[in-house]
Amino acid sequence: MRQDTSGGPFRPDPAHADPARLDRTLRRRVLPLVSRPGRYLGGELGAVKAPWRDDRANILLTYPDAYELGISNNGLRQLYAALNGHPDTFADMAFAPWRDMEERMRAEGLPLWGLQSRVPARRFDVFGFSLGYELCFSNLLTMLDLSGVPVRCADRTDDDPIVIAGGHCAANPTVLAPFVDVFCIGDGEEIVLEIADAVNAARAAGEGRAGALARIHALKGTWWEGKDTVTEGRVVTDLNRFPPLQDLVPVIEAVHDRLSLEVMRGCVRGCRFCQAGMITRPVRERDVSQVVHSALTGAKAAGWQEISLLSLSTCDYTGLGESMRGILD
Repeated sequence: MRQDTSGGPFRPDPAHADPARLDRTLRRRVLPLVSRPGRYLGGELGAVKAPWRDDRANILLTYPDAYELGISNNGLRQLYAALNGHPDTFADMAFAPWRDMEERMRAEGLPLWGLQSRVPARRFDVFGFSLGYELCFSNLLTMLDLSGVPVRCADRTDDDPIVIAGGHCAANPTVLAPFVDVFCIGDGEEIVLEIADAVNAARAAGEGRAGALARIHALKGTWWEGKDTVTEGRVVTDLNRFPPLQDLVPVIEAVHDRLSLEVMRGCVRGCRFCQAGMITRPVRERDVSQVVHSALTGAKAAGWQEISLLSLSTCDYTGLGESMRGILD
């Protein structure tokens, strides 16, 4: 089935609701015609593949930019690992297609899909966006449209996923408020697990999408259009509770083609022009022993040739010297 691309909301071909059919169309009629088809294959070393189940929280983590950028994003990888290690939860990933791929998707009626599961994005319970910078905003709208999800919150029904956004650009959520159901302010490692629990609890109680949304609204650190109270951002006080797992190895060269380990969150400098330094306060450091262990095990497991110790100002990490000696020894 070829799609009319003359205008209006994109309507995916219903036949592609079947992951096997979607995969066949992708491999036979789409990937041979686009640049860098490896962006859309999935199958990364360390990626989670599991049979689809409707009786658990299914969350699609998305980065609204090209695969090479998104697969390198430390925050996305941390949330992916945390969710897939959580009971009754499955997380998949999706990225913004390049322009040639978007054109082929619209022509073939192919919806945005989970990279590993091949399940259309609209079947997930939660459609979560990681917002790194403002230039991604238009890509968020494009990805919603490619999924067959109404772009505006007011037009969504019980059959649509809950659209959630977090990351540094969620610090000013009002710009995207008409399009995003819930914003998560602050650190994401704890709240994503609570969101998964809220979805599972709502399903068990037979509450549907509205019930799940109400439960998510009750979580600390959430904001949505119409909320009339102050939202306090979430802070993970102990980074060691969430080890810097870097199990994913991309199938094509990524922007950060190395093992990246977060050693510190926040910054001691306090530059007034720096948004990241302000919204990630207070400064929290990871234990040297965890940094060294993660570096050695990660490099051995995946064969990385380079290791990056990641933070806003790694030279201010008090364990830098000891960590480097431990890694080099």
